[in-house]
Amino acid sequence: MHETLVCISKVKNEADFIEYSTRANASIFSEMHFIDDNSADNTIEILAQLAKEGLPVFIYSLQDRNERLKNLQGGLLTALMRHLVSANNYGNGYIVPLDADEIILCGREDMLAQLRIMPRNHYGLMQWMTFVPINGGNSKGSCIENSFKPLAKEQRAFHKVVIPINHSRSSVITKGSHSIFNEEIDLRPYILDIDLGHFPVRSANQLVSKCLISAHKTRIRQAKDGENYHLLRVAERIRFQNYEVSDQELYELALDYLGGRKGEILQDYDLRKAIPGVSLAYISRPIKPICALDALLMDLIG
Repeated sequence: MHETLVCISKVKNEADFIEYSTRANASIFSEMHFIDDNSADNTIEILAQLAKEGLPVFIYSLQDRNERLKNLQGGLLTALMRHLVSANNYGNGYIVPLDADEIILCGREDMLAQLRIMPRNHYGLMQWMTFVPINGGNSKGSCIENSFKPLAKEQRAFHKVVIPINHSRSSVITKGSHSIFNEEIDLRPYILDIDLGHFPVRSANQLVSKCLISAHKTRIRQAKDGENYHLLRVAERIRFQNYEVSDQELYELALDYLGGRKGEILQDYDLRKAIPGVSLAYISRPIKPICALDALLMDLIG
């Protein structure tokens, strides 16, 4: 039995990690489709180089300024999923929405083995295994496998969906790709025995840029009370620290970013045993906080 595995992602300013996650996940997917949300770093250039190498990478750009500011990830990925399924004869298979900071921690055959035992009229859920930066993460260009360790226990269980292609035309991906609903039938969730590595904080520069941009976008959109509270809290801490973040503060801010989780980390966890070895070929041009804010203002001004 041959199944097609298709990854869809929306990315923005992910140059510091996009090559690593794309190379790691490419051993699993038949195709990888990326919608770029006006990245101000060299995310697009790195993806284009990977495509030239022969990786199954396809790139799209989000042109509409209002859509970029709304950041409607679920709607964009739903539209991309339906377009791909309508335009291609995929047959059997699955659509997997991933963020650029997520890596499936198993091989293709192990993943397919789990998907094949999923009951009919269900969609899959992969559980996050959240990694935090140690010794500065990849701030200093150190080996990624040696710069992150997972939390010993997830304080809140988050999942990412895996959608059967035969149900994708009528499915809607919700915010964060944590669940779906189907417009025709009652699809039920099925917990897969697949860990999804989650690397939301990678370096001081990335964290400062991400939190400041997200904090401003949250206020611009006049978000509901409590929405993105963890981002706003970390942004305030960063301002209090005069925008300077040491290695130890990066670790503490990463835990704060994750919702105040103060649990232990698995010091003995070896990332190299979970995924194939990844060799990086391209130099990232990380986004600086001032450049990220400038790009946001350019979007606002038009």
